[in-house]
Amino acid sequence: MASGDQTNYEAIDEYITARLRSAHIPCVALAIVKGDQIVYLKGYGRADQSGRPVTPQTPFIIGSITKPFTALAVMQLVETGKVELDAPVQRYLPWFHTADPKASAQITVRMLIDQTSGLPQIPTFVTWTWPDYPDALERHVRIMAKSLF
Repeated sequence: MASGDQTNYEAIDEYITARLRSAHIPCVALAIVKGDQIVYLKGYGRADQSGRPVTPQTPFIIGSITKPFTALAVMQLVETGKVELDAPVQRYLPWFHTADPKASAQITVRMLIDQTSGLPQIPTFVTWTWPDYPDALERHVRIMAKSLF
């Protein structure tokens, strides 16, 4: 905690603990940032079935939270003129193909951002979680070219 900080962290702890309990959320890691300084870090709840407590260093699978971050990054590229929302994805990713070449050519950046491309969410496609492959996303997209969409 920063010196001279008047924040009531005990009240924050009580609030977080109550919300976890009322919403049946097993755990959370919290970081409070002021300016460019981390002023408070704390873990709440249990990280796994063994009862290991959550710490600020506990890794979490972030899943769908990456969508708004990706959209933000793309919109920053749009603002700088490097990406056009209504351009076909293939303009930027020539290797982007599904099993239907015509449909692949019509999918735009905007469609991917607002999830209106028609690409289904298929749980068996876990390739994007391959941690040992720096090109996991490209591998995942290339698998779509062989799939029935």
